[in-house]
Amino acid sequence: MNGLNDEKLMGGEQEGKYSVIAPAAPWAGGPVFTAAGPGGEKVLLREASKAEAGAAPFLSHPCLPAYLGAGEAGGKKFLVYEYFDGESLQAEAAAGGTFTEFEAVKIAYETARALKYLHGLSPRVAHGDVSAGSVFRAKGGRLLLCGRGPSAGPEGDMKGLAGLMRRLADSPRAGTFSADYFKIAGYLELPGADAGDALKSIEALGAGPVARPEARPQIFKRFRHGLPLLAWPLAAAVALLFFYGAFYIRFEVWPQFRAKRLVAATTVLFRKFNCSSFPRPEIKLGENLLVNPGLEGPCGWTMFPTFDGAVLKKGGANSGEYCFATENDMPLVKQEVDVSAFSGSIASGQCKAELSAYMRASGFGKDGAPFLYGYAKLNADDPASGTACEPVESKNWTRGVCEFPLPAGTKKVRVELDSTVTALSLFSRKAYYDDVSLKVRCN
Repeated sequence: MNGLNDEKLMGGEQEGKYSVIAPAAPWAGGPVFTAAGPGGEKVLLREASKAEAGAAPFLSHPCLPAYLGAGEAGGKKFLVYEYFDGESLQAEAAAGGTFTEFEAVKIAYETARALKYLHGLSPRVAHGDVSAGSVFRAKGGRLLLCGRGPSAGPEGDMKGLAGLMRRLADSPRAGTFSADYFKIAGYLELPGADAGDALKSIEALGAGPVARPEARPQIFKRFRHGLPLLAWPLAAAVALLFFYGAFYIRFEVWPQFRAKRLVAATTVLFRKFNCSSFPRPEIKLGENLLVNPGLEGPCGWTMFPTFDGAVLKKGGANSGEYCFATENDMPLVKQEVDVSAFSGSIASGQCKAELSAYMRASGFGKDGAPFLYGYAKLNADDPASGTACEPVESKNWTRGVCEFPLPAGTKKVRVELDSTVTALSLFSRKAYYDDVSLKVRCN
């Protein structure tokens, strides 16, 4: 299986030979191999079904492995995917890995994002084998839904997502998961469940704590036979009303309250900073294209669902007065840059995006090492290519830098500040960022 000829790569016609290194962890529906490209770069070669091979060139989402092209070796056809270092959640659990409920909710949310994208395509695409074995955690914590099984339609994917949630709950890190978590999994197995509803429900589940009913006092046992006959239906009605109220608060009232509170806090935060003093830089090749690259306040940067002022760290910056500091599991901090002014040069396939930042990690543990992630976007919902830079482990300010190609048609480039997540980590460090840069260079 040496000498794999790559027939077509995204962004133009290219020819290259790939040498198979070793078998990789299999994806749903078939084997995968690690291979080396002409320049020594690693890729993944995938033996896939005809249906998967036909759909792969048209699929592009941050939670799916990036498709690079197609090739043949020994009469067999292969798909070429971006290389990532990681293993499936099933393998993590089998090796003794455990998951917190928040981590499981985050995994379910990212998987539901990928399913919503697939189910929203025309014609609709179903994954067909959603499970802990088909969801991989790449280096840096990026989650990827890999492969494709025998398609059973979107309803089967929802049941698979429910099974994934239950499998994660089978390996709890600190006590059993909440009853609300299992109720969401149960809802996903009902007829008519779809990925859009799953996203809303899972996001509401992770929005914050909700009051849980206490166990019935033992004193009731003494009066069990002495209560009037109508008391039991009344008690059942009260319990039903309580549960309905709890779910209404969790899925309706609390998310709205939380969103309003965050919006109000963001408004107050932005009043403290004069964002007009951070104008957009002139769009030039080789120049930093970010607004507020020194991270002197929130201006120019966004978070989901809104900017959290806790990210701002006053003092101890690499330069200036402020830097950004994030705890593990905090939302990503990001900024998008319009690069359509370079469309002519980008169309030639000779342009790259260069990312850099000064970063450091305080504390100890496996989690929380800062890194940069960036990807090119053809339009608002279509990421074309991207890369995760190497995490910075040092406690001192260290400049990290990496680059990735910009495919023809790239309109925007997104930069994300992220931190690593390791399944077996007991402690988490704090990640710091300052002096971030995004430059476009063309040959």
